[in-house]
Amino acid sequence: MTKKEKEKLKPIINAADNIAEAVEKASADEEQVNPNGKVDINTIKGLTATMKELTAIIRNVNELPTRSEKEAEKATKNKIELEKAKTEREQTDKEINVIIRGAENWDG
Repeated sequence: MTKKEKEKLKPIINAADNIAEAVEKASADEEQVNPNGKVDINTIKGLTATMKELTAIIRNVNELPTRSEKEAEKATKNKIELEKAKTEREQTDKEINVIIRGAENWDG
């Protein structure tokens, strides 16, 4: 990522950091999570969804691949290498060199 790209993303990164702090504070607020002695499932669901989306945003703006993305990239690289090796073998196996000696006497 270039310096210019980082500068463009700086406000988004700062906003993501601020949202992360707000979510952390909300999750620590006993009154929001556990009002009247009961767990508020909607608050938990909302916080969970927000964290999931926030994680995706932070990963995207910081170019941080997930474990599955890393594994998929590795598998793709391996597949490309195998295909390349297979193609090279096929090309080598089909090569035939013929040497004809005395070709000047073909007309008899």
